[in-house]
Amino acid sequence: MTFPEEPEFYTDSEGAPNYRIQSKSYFIMSRVSPPISELTTIQTQLKKAPPAEKEKFENEFLDMACKQMFDKDTQISSFKLGKYQGRMVKTKMKLTDEDYANRFLKLVLIDDRTVVIEAGYIDETEAAVKIKNDYLNSLKLK
Repeated sequence: MTFPEEPEFYTDSEGAPNYRIQSKSYFIMSRVSPPISELTTIQTQLKKAPPAEKEKFENEFLDMACKQMFDKDTQISSFKLGKYQGRMVKTKMKLTDEDYANRFLKLVLIDDRTVVIEAGYIDETEAAVKIKNDYLNSLKLK
């Protein structure tokens, strides 16, 4: 992924690497989860399964994760990044009783980890939308 400027780096309570940029007009974040032990076990078992069974499990996992993280008004669509399953999410994030930010995420399941990149803005300016689109579209596999 490509950041529009140098992000702040920090690790969270799980030791996962996080990157963040926050300005008055937009915000950008990314996180790569540590290995999820349950997924490691299941992915090992699925290596011998037909590809359709593995894909079905991955889609169910992502759908369940989105259902737990977001409310029913959230727009969620599926996409693939190479061979990996993902979800594109569009939602609102409450800032105060009256203010909301437009929030956009890409959530990708890569083996036993999740990669989340997020961008958003309070005011939908042309510059903020371009930064959001450029960032979300910069997620690529090496």
